[in-house]
Amino acid sequence: MDDRSSVLVISQLPPPVTGSTLMTEVLVAVLESTHSVTTVQRRFSTSVDEIGRFRWSKVIAAPRLVGSVVSSVLRRRPHVAILFVTNRPFSFVVDVAVATALRLLGVRTVFYIHTRGFTTLAEKGRVWRVAAEFLFCCAAGVVTLTDSMVTDVRSLTSRPIWVIPNSPDIRAADSRERRDDDQYILYLSNYLEEKGALDAIKAVGLAQGKRPSLSLKLHGAGGSLDFHERLMQAREACPFPEQIQIGGPLDRDQKWGVLQGSLMLLFPSTYAFEAQPLVIIEALSSGVPVVAYDVGSIPDLVPPAAGRLAPPGSVTELSERLVELVDTNGPSGAYSRGARAQYEQVHSRAAYAENWKIVLDAVTAL
Repeated sequence: MDDRSSVLVISQLPPPVTGSTLMTEVLVAVLESTHSVTTVQRRFSTSVDEIGRFRWSKVIAAPRLVGSVVSSVLRRRPHVAILFVTNRPFSFVVDVAVATALRLLGVRTVFYIHTRGFTTLAEKGRVWRVAAEFLFCCAAGVVTLTDSMVTDVRSLTSRPIWVIPNSPDIRAADSRERRDDDQYILYLSNYLEEKGALDAIKAVGLAQGKRPSLSLKLHGAGGSLDFHERLMQAREACPFPEQIQIGGPLDRDQKWGVLQGSLMLLFPSTYAFEAQPLVIIEALSSGVPVVAYDVGSIPDLVPPAAGRLAPPGSVTELSERLVELVDTNGPSGAYSRGARAQYEQVHSRAAYAENWKIVLDAVTAL
């Protein structure tokens, strides 16, 4: 594509702060350096607690989104549209409507997929399969984050599929200086049941029985009062509850500071469709190794040189993996170097920008 080409991005910018909304920011920033970019917001949730929940305001917002897309296309005449698609049933239906409008308007559209589970959605019944196949027929091409995600959509489309790993909004230093007092394990995700904050506390509590000096810092947004009460109860059950800190969300500068001072990132999500959680890539970029559950595409993201994986839901094995990493890594140790190497080889901003240039050039040439 030449420098005067225009791109329409249909996604959501923060709030709420999620991997997908942050990656929308990254994508727009990368594209704006070479193209004219217009963003149409698909804002169905304004807070973490609203994600995945039915609200009438979302129903009202759906036709407005389609109307905004049509209006932007007629005014801007974009060469290419990039549509973030998802498999949550309500959002999926809206995606079908938006993709249909783009197809009728003759806009080449790239589907940008940040989750797994489209095959599972299609297996719900004939109607869902027909809808999924129709949706993907509206795309000129598809971008996923990992090779395993390609498998998830391959049976639904014959269109070209590219793999572009996520790249974080880098605020970290190019090299990470570990401190001798780095002792805390970090949980940095939203307080949703499936994201595993409760398992994080329990795992560190078990680990404290072997390594009393270990501490845990949790930071995130959302969560019901009941869930926070359960977090506090799990904290009090630990051998050293004063070494478990449960905190709120961080701004970007605070996040990088806390991340860079951590011993490791603990990511015990049990969400079956995890793709490429941005916080893991941010950890890798800072040379912070990762201990996580083996779910979704996490194994593609955390190779053996950059961390340890445990079977989903096994708090005991999760605890054992983090003790292993503590004992074998050490300040500026092998896992820290492996984490940084994984980032540089796969997730750098330069690679991300070049990969998107390849995709847009290819779609424009179709």
